[in-house]
Amino acid sequence: THIITSLLDLSPKVDWQRKTEALDKFSAAYTSSSLRVSSSEMAQLNVFFSVCLGDLRSSLIRSALDCLVNITLHNPSNTTLLLTLLTPSFINLLSQTVKVIQVMTVQSVKSLMQHCKFTKCVPLFVEAAVRREQKSCRSWCFVLLHHALLNFPEATFESSSFLKACARGMEDPAQQVRMEARKVYDAMQEGGKRGVRGMVSNARLRTILESKGAAKAQPAKGVGVGGNKGKGSTADGMKMRRTSLGGTALKTLVTKGTVMKDMRDRRKSCVGVLPLPITPERKEEKGKFSPFPVVEEKKLGDSFGGGEGREQERQKGGKQRPKRPPKPEAPRSGARGEAAKAKAPPSAAAIEKVYKAHKVAIDELMQTLQEEMTLISGVDGREKDGEYLEAVKVCLEARRDIDEKLLEKVERLL
Repeated sequence: THIITSLLDLSPKVDWQRKTEALDKFSAAYTSSSLRVSSSEMAQLNVFFSVCLGDLRSSLIRSALDCLVNITLHNPSNTTLLLTLLTPSFINLLSQTVKVIQVMTVQSVKSLMQHCKFTKCVPLFVEAAVRREQKSCRSWCFVLLHHALLNFPEATFESSSFLKACARGMEDPAQQVRMEARKVYDAMQEGGKRGVRGMVSNARLRTILESKGAAKAQPAKGVGVGGNKGKGSTADGMKMRRTSLGGTALKTLVTKGTVMKDMRDRRKSCVGVLPLPITPERKEEKGKFSPFPVVEEKKLGDSFGGGEGREQERQKGGKQRPKRPPKPEAPRSGARGEAAKAKAPPSAAAIEKVYKAHKVAIDELMQTLQEEMTLISGVDGREKDGEYLEAVKVCLEARRDIDEKLLEKVERLL
């Protein structure tokens, strides 16, 4: 009794090292001597253990869990009420983001369940498996419920709340939660406990559960009399499924992967190169700034074969399509004809048309340059000098070509 009193006298503000020493002394004294402590006296330690389990230091949490396991192994009947009161603290530990604390808590609670039948913890774990926001906490709660289902056969697991929690767990958006809830469902099916399937609201999941239940009820095919296995069956009598992916499909997949990889590599190498149109003047210069080789244009007849024969036949004077004779131009006479011969000044519509075409070309060029600058710029805003200068060079040359074309149009108008 004086040991319990000394633990209760410790203030929550005491440093964690003194709490760890007190837990170690209490565990050693309780397990080594024949102390007679009632269940109500042991339950008074609920506040002290709750403070230790709610600490942020994993060493203090480990000492508290080890102490609980030791005193439970020594006298399981006296710790039933204490463990039931500490169940919310266990759930809070499962809600933490530290994986080490979660695994340590699950292992300790499993050990406690094997030696102490504190069945009143089941409704608390059921509520946490449904209401907790952390998917890791929901998953661990189903792990502990599965362990309780195996270690507490006398407990009533067919309550509506437990069945609804199991059904909602199988419909949970987190895959790990669905897997652990499915283990609980399979354990209930093997134990002869029914009713979960009727609680499932998802029609697709209900159909899957019904089909698997019917498959388990049927005898395994492929096993003959005396245990002889049939052709193409495994040791359990279940036929192995052959994959429908043949050699041609595999080759196609490999080819697709190679093509996609080449396309990604080409896309990376194209950064900093503006996609300018190919003109007769720039056809020879295209190879300087583009990673793609210049492909020579082929005639339509060459792509289907027979193009060379047609060209030879055309040179020999074979069948050719007759050309239409040019229309005779009507002679002009008088002052009107002389005025027509003189070069007319450019109209306002022609000048406006040239201006609009030049403005559109310049706007498209600047938009392309802006997009390339966005690709060249890094995540942190720094620009790669080589690619930046290369893109600016190509842009200036394209601007020069546009200005030269504009100059030719203006000279023709003048």
